Amino acid sequence: MPARDVLIDYLDFIERMGYEVTINDFSGLIVSDETESARFAAYFIHRNPFCMFVKSNAQLWNECLRRKSGLCAAAARRPEGFRGLCFCGREEYIMPVMRDGIVLATIGLGGFSTDRASSLGRAARHCEETESGTSSSTGARIGAEAGMEARTGESGAASAGESLASRFDLAARRPAPDPADARVLLGMAAASLGRLYESLEAAKGRLMVPEAARLSRERRLVLHAAEYLRQHATESVGARQVARACHISVSTLSHIFKSTMGRSLRAYLLGLRLDLAKKKLEEGHSVTDAALSSGFEDPNYFSRAFSRAEGLPPGRWAGKRHEPA
Repeated sequence: MPARDVLIDYLDFIERMGYEVTINDFSGLIVSDETESARFAAYFIHRNPFCMFVKSNAQLWNECLRRKSGLCAAAARRPEGFRGLCFCGREEYIMPVMRDGIVLATIGLGGFSTDRASSLGRAARHCEETESGTSSSTGARIGAEAGMEARTGESGAASAGESLASRFDLAARRPAPDPADARVLLGMAAASLGRLYESLEAAKGRLMVPEAARLSRERRLVLHAAEYLRQHATESVGARQVARACHISVSTLSHIFKSTMGRSLRAYLLGLRLDLAKKKLEEGHSVTDAALSSGFEDPNYFSRAFSRAEGLPPGRWAGKRHEPA
């Protein structure tokens, strides 16, 4: 098995433990490689409910992106690794991947909180600073939710399923790891990632790649859109809703998504739903149940789309999967 597959399996293992792993590719070597970029794309953004909700506010997301350079500088000063706290209160253990004093990447281990009240208070302050003066603004809404949670410990006006604090609890569901354990988990991943960088560097014949190849804002928008689609794949979601989540126009999102991902938003969503349906079929669900539970409103359309993608109707495909070897 190639070393990079072992690394993906290891990162997946860490996430099955309840943590979240994030890679910041500061050198751009992975991002500029089409194959490796696709392989690691899921780890390039924070996918947890708290961060996805915070990023629904354009000002907070811009601030998050602006502070990436600060993370790189901190990693250069602390090559042994450290515990960091973002401006909105999310904690991570950070391990740099370095070569000759240059920070190639950082690997973050999140999914925990050592001081919930303090973190929510920090989130509340920054959310409230983005208020536009109207109670309907996203900043006002999430600021009010976080502020009331931080002050009273209650869910406030928002329902438990909608509040910033409830999302924070979903994102920080693990107890804080022992620092030594965090260093071991991240150290093994960093060593493996370092070997991947060596192979990419050897193939390209240079250590650094042009700035344009780095994980740009445009690509982060696309990855955010892809994650948004993944989290809402079983719902009735359209391009306008995804564009609002990314704070850009539908036309802009459609253009950069297709140019980056190689397929349209609609085709990407269809692929997500088909993958979900395959899992349902493998579990023994009927074709109709697999279709409806995977976001398809019309089982007949699902059967046609499935047949085009797999070359077999879903019923026959499932039957072949269940045949004894």
